[in-house]
Amino acid sequence: MSREHPFILYVGDIEAGRALSAAAEAWGWYVLLPHDDLEALAMYSVYYPDVSVIDQTTNFADEVEFHLRSIEAELILIREPELSHAENAQELLGVIGAYLNDSRPVRERDVYG
Repeated sequence: MSREHPFILYVGDIEAGRALSAAAEAWGWYVLLPHDDLEALAMYSVYYPDVSVIDQTTNFADEVEFHLRSIEAELILIREPELSHAENAQELLGVIGAYLNDSRPVRERDVYG
């Protein structure tokens, strides 16, 4: 994982994803924005993002979540509808940043956890 320049796979509303991407660019982060489930899974397998953010109100969210869970991918599930709006991109970015700062390899969790 790159803590300085993480890759984020965002599965959700495209407008919210664009706002998230613009906010993330200011931090030197990258956001991948798939348009459907197959593209999301392809992006995951090619870019291997540090975290995948899934807005559960998205039509294909369940399919993506199912497949990413099967490979134990790092996931953030958005259950709060207000976080999936473009005007809340900074708040969502804060949630992602907190998640990335708290996530450590399993070995570190065992030693320091």
